[in-house]
Amino acid sequence: MVCVDTSVWITAFRERQSAQAKHLAGLLDNDEVGLTMPVKIELLRGASHTDRQLPLWSLHADFKQRPS
Repeated sequence: MVCVDTSVWITAFRERQSAQAKHLAGLLDNDEVGLTMPVKIELLRGASHTDRQLPLWSLHADFKQRPS
């Protein structure tokens, strides 16, 4: 289990082809990501109103589908 910091999530969402994004995608694919409550709160705080309506577990699908 890897607890992923907010800064890694932000980089991965902004730069989909970065090494961090690719590594995070691999961890997500293997169900190796732990998401702590403080990181969840920080991610939701920076999310758009529409994105806040989605369950956090859908971040993985969103991360994989949105173009870079």
